[in-house]
Amino acid sequence: MDLSFFDSRLRDYSYIGGYSPTHLDRELWTKFRQDLGNRSFQETLPNLSRWHTHISSFSQTEIDRFPKSESFETLEDLFADRSMVRTPSGSDLTPAEKKVLITRNLQEVLGDERIDEILKVRDLKIYWGTATTGKPHIAYFVPMSKIADFLLAGCEVTILFADLHAYLDNMKAPWELLNLRTQVRLLIHI
Repeated sequence: MDLSFFDSRLRDYSYIGGYSPTHLDRELWTKFRQDLGNRSFQETLPNLSRWHTHISSFSQTEIDRFPKSESFETLEDLFADRSMVRTPSGSDLTPAEKKVLITRNLQEVLGDERIDEILKVRDLKIYWGTATTGKPHIAYFVPMSKIADFLLAGCEVTILFADLHAYLDNMKAPWELLNLRTQVRLLIHI
């Protein structure tokens, strides 16, 4: 079995079967866990190595409880059916796959049923705002990674840089600095 196939698949998916762990992850992890822990795999198969580290963080009991994949019976089936291997994009994801992307890594989701209703008809429209009170820093990675999920799910995302709000909160920064901060953030996001 060609492990580079799985490395390539894990470039676009969090798990072998898609966006949540399944018995396929358990099967691959069990079969290759010793090999994938080697340093040579970290360099040649970085996505598979990252996946291995992640799956290894689960307890054996949790791994044993991974549900059965609805798409494939075995890893060999997945490997043989390369037509099913695709780079996900909002236009070719099912509403259920979109919802997984939209809601993953969130502490709370309100209006769960409403999200289902909207996704049956159209993609969601997302609005995210931030006050530009300081320089961009590592904490912006959290909302940016969530915005990436929204975009991958095909959502229309609007971002607001609340420079007036930041000025009112801060009242120490001149308008020129706030404008500069907004321009810098736009460059970062592009």
